Amino acid sequence: MSSETETSFTFIIVAGILSIGDELQELGEILRAKHNYDSNKLILTILLKQEGFNNVLDFGIANDNIISIHNKIKENLKKVNVVVTIGSANDRDLLKPILQEYFNATIHFGNIDMKPGKSTTYATCMFESTRKHFLCLSKNSAVIPIATHLFLLPLVNELCCFNKERFSVLARVTDAQKIIRDGIMIQSNEKIASKCVRLHDAYGKILLTDIYAKCNVPSFKTSAINGFAVKANDKKNRKKILEAGSTFLEPGTCVRVKTGAFIPDEATAVIKIKNTEIVSNNNTWEEIEIIIQPKEGENIKPIGCEIKMGNKILGEHTYIGLAEIELLASCGINEVEIIESQTVGILSIKNEIRKGESENTLKHIYDGNKLTLITLLKQKDFDTLDFGIVDAEVNMKPGKSTTYGTCMLGGKQKHILYLSGNSATILITAHLFLLPLLNKMHYNDMEVPVIHAHVMDEYKKYSRPNYIWTHLKWDKEETFARVSNTYANNNLLRAHNANALLIVPAASGSDKSLSPGTLTPVLFLGSKSFCQNIPN
Repeated sequence: MSSETETSFTFIIVAGILSIGDELQELGEILRAKHNYDSNKLILTILLKQEGFNNVLDFGIANDNIISIHNKIKENLKKVNVVVTIGSANDRDLLKPILQEYFNATIHFGNIDMKPGKSTTYATCMFESTRKHFLCLSKNSAVIPIATHLFLLPLVNELCCFNKERFSVLARVTDAQKIIRDGIMIQSNEKIASKCVRLHDAYGKILLTDIYAKCNVPSFKTSAINGFAVKANDKKNRKKILEAGSTFLEPGTCVRVKTGAFIPDEATAVIKIKNTEIVSNNNTWEEIEIIIQPKEGENIKPIGCEIKMGNKILGEHTYIGLAEIELLASCGINEVEIIESQTVGILSIKNEIRKGESENTLKHIYDGNKLTLITLLKQKDFDTLDFGIVDAEVNMKPGKSTTYGTCMLGGKQKHILYLSGNSATILITAHLFLLPLLNKMHYNDMEVPVIHAHVMDEYKKYSRPNYIWTHLKWDKEETFARVSNTYANNNLLRAHNANALLIVPAASGSDKSLSPGTLTPVLFLGSKSFCQNIPN
């Protein structure tokens, strides 16, 4: 393999995730009063695994105090290269002094000009002669995917000595895909194969049945604003400020709270900070003077204001993505019933093909197409069977001989898709026809649209639409993507970084070519290169 197609990995990166919060509980436990499930950790773990980083360690949950946080980090730091913390300790600037005092860490940045995610912190330290990296995130669930894409993934990619460009996964079906989709018959009396899986393993699956919430969200009263929790009928204007997290209010006292935070049971209102005057002593907030008395229930969100226990939260045949994972975890769902993966049998047909372990001769070739296809399907979480080797028209280029048919066998519908033996065709026709067929069979109706991009060179048009592997790039100053590279003859060795299929329309009359700058449809296959992890 040439140096331009090689990918090198210096060492394996291990990331550890530590959740911080007195109110957090692990998934699967019976939810205690005034607690929430730790869904943020699950979302982050799935995001990392989705990007190919499987070496993720769970550091558990630390209490929201210096000793607990320090002990958790210290006992696990040796095992990892990167530590990610999630919790309000970062919002309150508690983590910076812990990292600096106990680990002699350098804080590279501690506030970011962004919303949400302002408190995101990045630090490094030397521990047992190895550099360790810390990324500290807010407990706000909206921050997790944003900070992961902006900071964590680039950091881990850099440590792994390779860079991946991120894009959204997009695609669109052609007329031939519609024929395949419409050809699928779902027998009403045929039982759908299903199985129960843990929520950790449910990402990318399809729900079999409707799902209902097992708990209220939130499970306790919360504050709608930053302010002070008070008793509305307590007419004392001057009130002593109790420590955050206090669960009992006496007359003449209040508790400072943040948006979304738990408020004491006795509190019947949250007063805005601007409606008070702070009485301080030695630069500490000790008391407040109320200027405008609050009304009963003001700025308080009741239990279950977002989701009531027993409410339907997801419908049958829903695709389980990151948002669905977070919703299920927040509602106390630890296991779900999913539709089982269909099995795909792959049969190679040609006299000159030989198995990989067989001795090659001048008249034979190894069966690389099958291995490529099996790897692609495994990457998409479909089961495969190798049917071995036997001797022995769609209007597109390459792949004209692609054939699709169905039959009934044993009372069940079977699908047959014939693909050309041309190695340049296998992955193109698999993305255009095989994957949409399998998705439809799994009740997954999600479709990815075709986007448009500017071509930078001239392309000859043929009598059939031509599909060419290409690499799209975006510039922040450009509205549309541009085709930065195309790969002649769809050569896999040269096209390993391709992330899209350029669709060159068929020639018509005097229109024989695409001119530079022309907006052209592109089937965008996502952030991972189309043949990533597929052996040559």
